[in-house]
Amino acid sequence: MSVPIVFNYIIKNELLINLSKSEIIEMLGNELNDHHSDIWSYYIGEYRGFLRLKRKKLFIFFNKDNIVKEVTVCS
Repeated sequence: MSVPIVFNYIIKNELLINLSKSEIIEMLGNELNDHHSDIWSYYIGEYRGFLRLKRKKLFIFFNKDNIVKEVTVCS
């Protein structure tokens, strides 16, 4: 499974860049992220790997002012 269309759009258009942590929570929810952490993650789906299901996660990186500086997807 590829990244869901809505997340492709968000990442491609950099819609999360320069948002605050409060704005991210409003848009995506908290998903048990530590408010003091500089890296947040959100589960966005899973796909079949060679032997098992693999999860895809959206990672959001914040700068020292708690503003989004980078967004990436990893499995």
